[in-house]
Amino acid sequence: MKKYPVKLYIGIILGVLAAISVLAVIRSLSRAETKRYQTEYREKVRSQMLATKTRLEDATNSRLSLIQGLGAYISNVNPYIYREEFNTLAKLMVIQQSGVRGILYQDSDVDLFYPQTEGIATKPANLKSAIGRQGVATEAIKNKSIVLGGWMKWDEENEVLIALSPVFLKSNNKKDRYWGLAGILIDKNSLFQAAEITNNSENLQYVVQGENGEILFGDKEVLQEKPVILDVKLPNNLWKLAAVPESSWPKNSPIYSKLWMAGTVLALVIGGLVFGFFYLFTKDKNFGESNIQTGENIDTDIQTEENINTINTDEKSKVK
Repeated sequence: MKKYPVKLYIGIILGVLAAISVLAVIRSLSRAETKRYQTEYREKVRSQMLATKTRLEDATNSRLSLIQGLGAYISNVNPYIYREEFNTLAKLMVIQQSGVRGILYQDSDVDLFYPQTEGIATKPANLKSAIGRQGVATEAIKNKSIVLGGWMKWDEENEVLIALSPVFLKSNNKKDRYWGLAGILIDKNSLFQAAEITNNSENLQYVVQGENGEILFGDKEVLQEKPVILDVKLPNNLWKLAAVPESSWPKNSPIYSKLWMAGTVLALVIGGLVFGFFYLFTKDKNFGESNIQTGENIDTDIQTEENINTINTDEKSKVK
């Protein structure tokens, strides 16, 4: 069996170690590049969501401004509003904003509401039950500001959001006198359509979460996929807007495979160069050492021959 010199094995080991070192550097670079890309991708999603968040806040606040206007009209112009006048105002509100149902409350009873015959929610008993159950009226009066209640069924397919604003009348003793509540019902689908959440034009999966954790829109499974989450600030309420890419989060950078291909080639080249340089260097060194050894052998042979000649001469002298 042919035996290979030890230096060959040492060269191979050094070449392999050099290649492994290069691959370790490539691995660190690929991880850093992937992390950078994923961070950049999340920021891109966040920037898209900021526009959606603004649209959702604007769509909600623009609808809530209607009951502020209604309350201001009652407080400053006509606290003795009748059904005909209320219906006219409520009709204008509905025309201005799609998906809005104008409701007027006075004391603890639903005295006026518009439209009178549309939807389950407009039944006074249903409205009073939902408002009482959620404590919306009490909170609105206590805070003297608009309060968002929960969602309730409008019909068999749609839901509406209850929003109430207390109305106080100015009095001569400088203490405002509570008059009643102005409120609207905001259609859920119309609200999210106005915020452009439902059309999925940005290739994102959205979820809107209420202040108490209830899902107002979307699939709750999205919350398990490390979504980007933004706060949607509303009057006395805070929603969560979460989103993930429709095709899931990217696992690697687009140049991940190219980086590894180039790194593998570089590792092979450097490993081969290390092996070649080591083998050639040790070969030249051994060649010099062999020359020196050969010279030493020649000197030894000459000296040995001289010693033999001397012994032979001495033996001849003794014979004579």
